[in-house]
Amino acid sequence: MEEQYLLENQIRDTLRKYMDDEGIVYSDVAKKLGTSRGSFSMFLASRNQTIKLDRIKRICDAIGLEFKIVFTQRKE
Repeated sequence: MEEQYLLENQIRDTLRKYMDDEGIVYSDVAKKLGTSRGSFSMFLASRNQTIKLDRIKRICDAIGLEFKIVFTQRKE
């Protein structure tokens, strides 16, 4: 479970960094998602809370990122 939270925290950090780098305002994204700025900000700040894939997709759509999952074979 801890590995899952690490991945989810990395996703939040990546979204936050992209938004900061691009000058994307939380309130604009929240409006596109149909939620409040406070709720969206709390979501990005949350730690050890699961994220549903559809929510990640909706956020990516709102900020102009393509969301895709790629599986690759591990190199031993």
